[in-house]
Amino acid sequence: MEKVKTTATHRQNKLLIVRGAIFILESRYIMKLIKKKKCPHCEPIDIYLPHSMAYIHSSIVSVCNSAYKKLIQNSFSNRISLIGNYIEKGFISFLVKFLSFIKLGRFVLINKAVIENLPRKTALIAQEAIKRGYKIEYFQFLNRITNIFRFNYGGGSFLFLSSPLLNFSKFDNPKINFTDKYEFKKFLMSLNLPHPQGKSFISSKSALKYAADLGFPIVVKPTSGSLSRHTTVGIADIPELKNAIRVAKMLGPRFIVEKFIEGDVYRGVVIGNKFVAAARREPPSIVGDGVCTISQLIELKDKNTRKQNSVLAKQFLKSRGVNIETIPELGEKISIYNKVILAAGGDIHDVTNAIHKENIALLERISKLLETSLVGFDFITTNISKPWHTTPFAIIEANNDPHFDMHYYPTSGKTINVAKFILDEVEETVI
Repeated sequence: MEKVKTTATHRQNKLLIVRGAIFILESRYIMKLIKKKKCPHCEPIDIYLPHSMAYIHSSIVSVCNSAYKKLIQNSFSNRISLIGNYIEKGFISFLVKFLSFIKLGRFVLINKAVIENLPRKTALIAQEAIKRGYKIEYFQFLNRITNIFRFNYGGGSFLFLSSPLLNFSKFDNPKINFTDKYEFKKFLMSLNLPHPQGKSFISSKSALKYAADLGFPIVVKPTSGSLSRHTTVGIADIPELKNAIRVAKMLGPRFIVEKFIEGDVYRGVVIGNKFVAAARREPPSIVGDGVCTISQLIELKDKNTRKQNSVLAKQFLKSRGVNIETIPELGEKISIYNKVILAAGGDIHDVTNAIHKENIALLERISKLLETSLVGFDFITTNISKPWHTTPFAIIEANNDPHFDMHYYPTSGKTINVAKFILDEVEETVI
C-alpha cells in the first residue's frame, strides 16, 4: 500500500508540472500578445492559439484525473484538477514581480478615462470600487493592458483576475472542479438534483450507441469551456451527431452527450451563497415594422442596445440564404444569430423578481454545497415562476467567473448592480 501511494505521489508531481506548464502557455495574458484567429464554432469569441493547445490541455487534465482516481483517495482526487489554477496564479504573481523588477511592466491606476478600455466585467467592478474609495490598478506590459489587476485598500492589497473574488491571496476551495461540465453533472447526479441526462465519452462509437438509446434531440459539447464554444444543440439525427462530435473533439478528447431539454435558458448568479440576479437568455432577434429592412433593423438594434454585432448577424443570416434587404412584415420576429451569449448580441430579459423562492433556495443550496463565493448557474425551465420540482427544470452548467455584465444591459427589465454584491462580499470576506 505504501509503495502504491509513493508511486501515486511521484506520478502526481510529474503530471502537475506538465499541467502547470500547459496552463502557463495557454494563459490569457500570454495569448493577448498573439495574433487573433477566427473559428466558426468559437465565434463571436476570437481564439488566440490553435485548438491543438486546448486539446493538449484537456488531454492532460483528463490523464491527471484518471491517474488520481486510480491511485489516490477519492476525496483528494476530487480536488486535484483545481491545482492547475493555483499553479497558474502562482506563476503570474511571480511573473508580475519579475517584469516590474526589470522595468518591462508596471501597475497603472485605473481612472474614469481608462475604464472604457477595460474588459466590461472589470470595468463595472472598477466603477463600484472607485465609488467606495478603493483604488484598482491594471498591470501594463509593454504598454499593453493585461487582465491582471491589483485591488488596494487601507490595510493592504491583492492581485485578481476579472473579479476580486478570484483573487490570488484568498482561494475558494470548492468540493469539485465545477468548471468541468461532467464533474458538475456527476455532482448533481450524486445528490439527485435536476440535470439533463447524459454521459462523457472519448469514443465516438460508444457515444453514437448511447445517443441512439438516449433518443433525439440531443446536445453535444466539450467537457470544459464557456460561451457555447463548439457546442451543438438540438441534434436530430446520426449525421448531425457525427459532425457535432467532430466539432466538440477539436477542443479535447472527451466530450458530453446529453438529452436536449425543452424550455428557456436562464442564468442565476449567487454571491456569498446568496441569490442576487436572474436573467432569461435568448438568441438575438429583430421584429419587423413593415418599413425597415432586416439590415436596418439589425443596425437599429445595435444602436438601441449598445451592442456591436451587426456584421456578425448579417454574416450569419447570409450564410443561411436570408436576404437582409428584405422588409419583414409588421410584428414578424426573426432570429439573427444562434447563440444566447451577450457577446453574440443575445437578448437578455431580467427575471430577478419572477423566479420562484424555491428555485432561489435550490441555487443557494448548490452554491453552499460547492463551497464557492461566486457562481453563475445556467439552467433550463419552462416556467421560472414555478417550483423546480413541479415543472421541467434542469441545471446545465456552473461558472466560477460568470459574465455578470449581462445584468447591466437587459433587453427588457431592470438593471441589477451585481458589482455591488461582489464588493460587499469582498469587504466581508477579504478586506
